[in-house]
Amino acid sequence: YEIDGEFMISACDALERLLSGDDEEECVNAVKHGLAEKILSVRDIHIKDELVIKSVFGALAQLSNNTRNTDKLVEIGVPERVLATMKIFRKSTIIQILGLRVFRYLARGNGKYHSRFLKLGIAKKTISLMKLHRNDFSLQREACGTILCLTPFSNTNRLSFISLKAPEMISMALQAKDDDEKLTIQGLGALSNLSFIEAHMRPKSEFMRYKTGLMKICAPIIVTSSDMFPNSIPVHIFICSLLRNLTYESSENQEFVMKTFMDRILQLLEARADTDSIAQRICSIFANLSVNESLRDGLIEIQVIDKLVQAMDDHPYCEATQTNACEAFKYLSASSSLIASLISAKVDEKIFEALELHCISATFQHEAYAVILN
Repeated sequence: YEIDGEFMISACDALERLLSGDDEEECVNAVKHGLAEKILSVRDIHIKDELVIKSVFGALAQLSNNTRNTDKLVEIGVPERVLATMKIFRKSTIIQILGLRVFRYLARGNGKYHSRFLKLGIAKKTISLMKLHRNDFSLQREACGTILCLTPFSNTNRLSFISLKAPEMISMALQAKDDDEKLTIQGLGALSNLSFIEAHMRPKSEFMRYKTGLMKICAPIIVTSSDMFPNSIPVHIFICSLLRNLTYESSENQEFVMKTFMDRILQLLEARADTDSIAQRICSIFANLSVNESLRDGLIEIQVIDKLVQAMDDHPYCEATQTNACEAFKYLSASSSLIASLISAKVDEKIFEALELHCISATFQHEAYAVILN
């Protein structure tokens, strides 16, 4: 029935529904038995039929939504065929959305194929779609998700999206639809990744301009998102990641965050005291701010030492929280005038307790012994 378009639509739609359940093995076995190749064959036969292609993309997206299938799907050319089809149906919004979804799913995992996808042109395609469909928030959601999944590991990939003005496009989408939680999560996550640029990748002056410029783009989004979704842990995790990255090695951003966002950070730390992923990021923000000598007195005024100690108490088994708290103590203890306050808060005792729990973590020990040395 390969040449029967209506039959192929029904078959692909049925496969999409069948594979959308919780049975992971069924999805993996489907690919092992050649289902993906068969679906690509249907794509080739009905390449001019938008309805068939829509169903084909739906089925491919479902197969891609399992990282165990990624190697095989990339091997048989799914990314190339999907992108080529998106170009053929450039006026079909649903084809573009489903095509981005396939790439978003294939990009999850360890980043093995990210460079390959960017060489195909998916970065340019994603941004051009965001520009072309500014008011289609389903597409904006998929585009932000695609950027999020393609940028967690590689500075080169991040710089590719940055050169295409991805932060500006994400900002426009989030501000245009600020009540869409899924869009907000995907957009903040993508911005968080794009804010993590190592200084050596660019001249220092250019690096600093980018950091301060991105803070101006992100600041209103941070305020709106935290107000709009006060109970969303993913939103607050990405906000904390964004602030952590933006305050790294940027004194201007450090001062801005201290002045503008500290009340929100403290409220969040209190409200989410039991959430490891938030505590560790806030401790990292405190560490970044503590680097700045001019901010240390202000940090002491808000009782940052007690808050760091409390975070270590609340999350004794979270290595990242312990490490980031010690990094903050390392910078604070560089000021001899603060040593007495640190000892009074029993920071040394807290560190020795943590050393017993995290005795095999070289990263933690590096930060912990630096504090002790000071």
